Amino acid sequence: MSARNLLIALSVFVALIPDAEAITCYECTSGQGQDCKYSGTTCSYGLFGCMKMTMYSGGVDKLGNFYNEESKIVSMARGCTFLPIGGVDACQQTVFAGYRLVTCYCFSDYCNSSKGWDRSYVLLLAALCLSSFVGRILL
Repeated sequence: MSARNLLIALSVFVALIPDAEAITCYECTSGQGQDCKYSGTTCSYGLFGCMKMTMYSGGVDKLGNFYNEESKIVSMARGCTFLPIGGVDACQQTVFAGYRLVTCYCFSDYCNSSKGWDRSYVLLLAALCLSSFVGRILL
């Protein structure tokens, strides 16, 4: 292959590679129920996504019900993170020592705002309650 053909092939290959874009997430931390102040941070596509981690006072009883109905936010963090292998746009909840830790991941610009997670969290909670209810009926 001549140098000219190699240069043309390389130019076509480079032209076909999509432009590298970045995702922008809110980044902040807060304590004692204070709202995070929003400021954008750029993350690298492919390796990073956005996350929101919220710790609530009160845990979950044996039936899966919250025993602190106030759901007081103790602390919150938002920012860029490595995405979990299981996928994106998902939340997980952990209960430890009377505190609930809810961590959500997403992969679009500014997807870790407070308003964007409320609906997702409610749907996740409804799905968990439904699966728990169905599991009790089947067992």
